[in-house]
Amino acid sequence: MENGHKITDLNTLFDRIDALETVCNSLNIEVIELKETRTSYTKPFLTAADAADYLEIKQSTVYTYASKGEIGYYRPGKKLYFSYKDLDEFALNQKKHFRSGRQLKAEAVTINACGK
Repeated sequence: MENGHKITDLNTLFDRIDALETVCNSLNIEVIELKETRTSYTKPFLTAADAADYLEIKQSTVYTYASKGEIGYYRPGKKLYFSYKDLDEFALNQKKHFRSGRQLKAEAVTINACGK
């Protein structure tokens, strides 16, 4: 008896085995995909090129933000290296700098009303 049901014939048993194989194959694919994702982000520090890919911006823009002190970096030699933490903090802070059109219009109305 399995889960309150008797397996009455071999066809039912084979159907259940097929269903389990399908689930196992699906889980195996998911595990492989997770391993690939994890290994692509296991480096503790990224080069400027990697940081640019991570942030989806140009490499020259990464250098510009680093030179302005907007992105934290490490320089053990000639190259700059960036941590995921610093890049994530930068990305989250950038969100604060951008305003929607509605927000900009409201600010303009406020400034005009104050006579500035």
